[in-house]
Amino acid sequence: MKHILKGELTRSVKIKRSEFIAHLFCVESAEEVKRRVREVVREHKNASHNCWAYIVGADGEVCHCSDDGEPSGSAGKPMLGALSSRDLTNACVVVSRYFGGVKLGIPGLIEAYSAVVGDAVDEVGIEPLIHKVTYFLEMCYSKLDSLSHKLSSLGLELSELVYSQSVQGKVVVPESVEDEFLAVLAEMRVESS
Repeated sequence: MKHILKGELTRSVKIKRSEFIAHLFCVESAEEVKRRVREVVREHKNASHNCWAYIVGADGEVCHCSDDGEPSGSAGKPMLGALSSRDLTNACVVVSRYFGGVKLGIPGLIEAYSAVVGDAVDEVGIEPLIHKVTYFLEMCYSKLDSLSHKLSSLGLELSELVYSQSVQGKVVVPESVEDEFLAVLAEMRVESS
């Protein structure tokens, strides 16, 4: 089972006089990863290195990493390993390193990057990924209150309501209650897309 981060976090750690700043993000796509990486690189343009790793997709099928000038395999891969070892998806981490004058060597870099990311993930926490489906509904005004009440009993909420000749709205439904949700729509004769 895949997991996601409970939130986002920035934390700084000193290791042998170098400062490692981990920026941990929840992301939905590779495009969002690129935007987040650009933001961190812009903020930490004076860092010696801005290494990154990410995993996205329902099954964590898309992943990539970068050493950003550190010796090959000494930063990006250990960071990616720290994410994948926790079965994470939709997670991105950028670690900005400000060199403090003491060389860590490849084994030291691998250990440092892995630990910084692992500790950041442990601090923010993880939770199981629940697959959800978004439905767009259309109904007459007379059904709105009854439908809202029935959705509430399933732990669902009608949002982004638009009132015109009919009422349109959106519902995000976890797969675990999708069958019950569809039964409610059929019973009330509410259209969905």
